[in-house]
Amino acid sequence: MNKKSYNILSAKEKNHIAKAYFAGGCFWGVEYFFEHTDGIISAVSGYMGGSLNNPSYEDICHGATGHLEVVKITYDTKKQKS
Repeated sequence: MNKKSYNILSAKEKNHIAKAYFAGGCFWGVEYFFEHTDGIISAVSGYMGGSLNNPSYEDICHGATGHLEVVKITYDTKKQKS
């Protein structure tokens, strides 16, 4: 978890909060980019898809599980650029 993952939002603020998932190769670079982007509330790395429940990093590195490295982004839709 990073420091942005701990933000607490009021019910009014939650009305314009959205989530998206991005897979772009290694998730560390993708996560870093989003953590330094205005409007991002949190950027959390993980795995999506694949044939194994709760895979470890070592499982993914072998490439046999079919998982993608993804970053779940929680962001403020009011801060999007037009």
